[in-house]
Amino acid sequence: MAIKLKCMVCGCEIQSKHRHDFIQCDCNNCFVDGGNDYDRIGIQDKTMVEVWDEEKKEFVPYNEKFKD
Repeated sequence: MAIKLKCMVCGCEIQSKHRHDFIQCDCNNCFVDGGNDYDRIGIQDKTMVEVWDEEKKEFVPYNEKFKD
């Protein structure tokens, strides 16, 4: 499943639907790309982004989902 992000700065929920489908939030804080073929994300401020958790069926903080 493609990664779905929610930017807490501008409120956008973004998800890439297919290969090479580059989607960026309105304030340029985050982007997703690749759909189900590959995961490519970029985030300027990780504390201001949440990631969809399919098991919980809700958005969770980026740092909770992906431990650096």
